[in-house]
Amino acid sequence: MSTNSPAQRRFISLQWRVLLLLGIGFITIHGSYYYYQRQQLLSQYHAQQANTFERQTQQFEALINQVSHQLMRLSGVFSALGGMNKAIAQSNTSVLDEIFEQHASTLQLDLGIDRIMIFDRHQKLLADWDLSGTSQPIPKAFQWQVKAVLLREKPDLNLICEQSCSQNALLPILYDGETIGTLVLQKSLADAVLALHELTGVDVALLIPSDSEEASNGGWAVQVAAQTGGPLIQEIINTLQKQYGLDGHLEAGVETTSNEHHYHSRIWHFSLSNADDLAGLLLISQTTTNIHTINQSLTDILLFGLLGLIISEFMLVFVLWSPLSRIRHIAKALPLLTDHAYREVRTTVQRHVHSGLFPDEIEHLGDTIISVTQELEALEETVIENNRALVDSRLQLLRRLGRAAEFRDNETGAHIIRMSRISVVLAQAAGLDERECEILLHAAPMHDIGKIGIPDHILLKPGRLTEEEFFDMKRHPIIGADMLNGFEVEPLRTAHAVALTHHEKWNGTGYPLGLKGEDIPLTGRICAVADVFDALTSERPYKEAWPIERAVDLISKERGKHFDPQLVDLFLDNLPNILAIKEKYQD
Repeated sequence: MSTNSPAQRRFISLQWRVLLLLGIGFITIHGSYYYYQRQQLLSQYHAQQANTFERQTQQFEALINQVSHQLMRLSGVFSALGGMNKAIAQSNTSVLDEIFEQHASTLQLDLGIDRIMIFDRHQKLLADWDLSGTSQPIPKAFQWQVKAVLLREKPDLNLICEQSCSQNALLPILYDGETIGTLVLQKSLADAVLALHELTGVDVALLIPSDSEEASNGGWAVQVAAQTGGPLIQEIINTLQKQYGLDGHLEAGVETTSNEHHYHSRIWHFSLSNADDLAGLLLISQTTTNIHTINQSLTDILLFGLLGLIISEFMLVFVLWSPLSRIRHIAKALPLLTDHAYREVRTTVQRHVHSGLFPDEIEHLGDTIISVTQELEALEETVIENNRALVDSRLQLLRRLGRAAEFRDNETGAHIIRMSRISVVLAQAAGLDERECEILLHAAPMHDIGKIGIPDHILLKPGRLTEEEFFDMKRHPIIGADMLNGFEVEPLRTAHAVALTHHEKWNGTGYPLGLKGEDIPLTGRICAVADVFDALTSERPYKEAWPIERAVDLISKERGKHFDPQLVDLFLDNLPNILAIKEKYQD
């Protein structure tokens, strides 16, 4: 059997399938572990970012509160300036300007105040000193806030973000026990943004509501009031403006990448005193190191997993190679049973399957195979012997039937032998194999077995048969075929065909069926040539033997008429062998 048979390929690939299944199982487990670790690392990362964000917003709130307290303290310093309250009571703006000019540097540089406004008791603006130089318009909300302070006669703090974002302290001004106006001290939150950046190291952007055309078109309805960082941070802010709104996305935090660096951006909303809108504090922290640490950890997990897979596969190969190799040898040996090579199977099993150590299941399988091959070999010998006896009994039956036909006819036993041997010569020349030729050798003697059913006065008549007698004689192929009908074993099946068709002619004028050409079985066509030639060249009580040349000439003339043209050619080609048979088996 071919060594590439499907059965062998399945067994040969067993070791690789085991390794593949182990690899798939290991990869599945390791993949699940990798996914779990990844989720854990990301969860830790997000928790860390959330804690950091909460701490930073608390720090920003503390900075705002610090600004508020500072403004409240500064209001007392401002009120102590000489002649300030009197000038306000008299609405003397020139005196106010002189006082401001004297103390401007102290108010701006030392105290950090960005803007000072003074309103009289009628809420009229007496003085507006913009120390920051930005020339921002007065916030619209100041009118009612100033009025509220005058009515309550209590100071107030508010956070206003319009063109910029600032913390404001509004204080009532008293003179001679009477409220004469309102003092407004304004300090920008830009300092708080810068302080938060210096304190935490993250970049900060202060976002305030916007009435721009972009906002009216459904864009990001904010503008940047203050920010730290350079163009790179501005680029990140622009990217966030395009991709997100002032909504839950940024509140939960988003990851962005710029110039191969990773950034975590998150926004914190806080309320304003002058509107229902919210301002936002956008914190942008560089997380490249964190991301690289996570990626490196995941890479280490993958590498260690791959290393573990390789080591486990090698260990499995080391452990299973010997038993799988023994099974492979069994797989190679078992197909030899179809070729009855029992000895080779036993030799292979004994040489490769027995481990020589402690017996195991594979060795037990090998012992079972050896035992089975011994039983199969003994059984096959018994079958061969029984078949030989059966064949011998069939051949004996044929011989006895042939002898029975001889006893009823004038033909001799030598004719039967010569005719069958000549048939074999023609069969070999026609391309029949050795077994088919042997079958024909034993079937050909039965060609005239049907003559047993022909009456003696016809069969043994020395003279020429009448038309009626010849009609009865032509029944012997049918009789012979009926005698041999129903046998599905050789050579009886071939004997049936020979007995029925050996008097058929190539041109269809033969009997009993009038078959024509290749409709006549090849064995019947062969026996027809052999029977006629030997009958013509053999002496009988009612005739003398024809000379060889005359008989050969007749067969040649009957080419394509009585006989198969190809068989006639083969007959002529093998005439020396045929004449040798006639010489050897004479009457």
